[in-house]
Amino acid sequence: MRFFDKRAEVPKLLKFLVGFIIIFIILSIFQGPSGALTMLMLSIVCTAGVGLAAWIPLSYAAGAIFFRILRATPSYKNRYEIATQPQVKALIASSNDQHALTDYIRKVRAVGQNDAQASAALKAAGWREETISDALKALNG
Repeated sequence: MRFFDKRAEVPKLLKFLVGFIIIFIILSIFQGPSGALTMLMLSIVCTAGVGLAAWIPLSYAAGAIFFRILRATPSYKNRYEIATQPQVKALIASSNDQHALTDYIRKVRAVGQNDAQASAALKAAGWREETISDALKALNG
């Protein structure tokens, strides 16, 4: 699931393929599956491939829009963006460091990340290693 990471870009081929499927489904709604396939093939064959100059960018754009909408959904944000730098920096501003750290580590664990990943993100945000280890000790008992 690397391409669902906020920092990673969705591969262009995947955007194109998803977009093509979306376009095919939309065309199928209006013309039926065989009509949609016929329209796509005729637009490519009858124009000696020039129709691809329209279908490829259109498919890519539809796929890009799909993934942009996907990233805007709350479930995506909760699942894949829990350990982003702005959230870690927001914890730094918290007045109760111990509570903020333990709360952050609980959230990271809830989405399936381990303590090492949480520790690395906190270190990158400027937290001291002993403060992080104290928070982990408090959570682990």
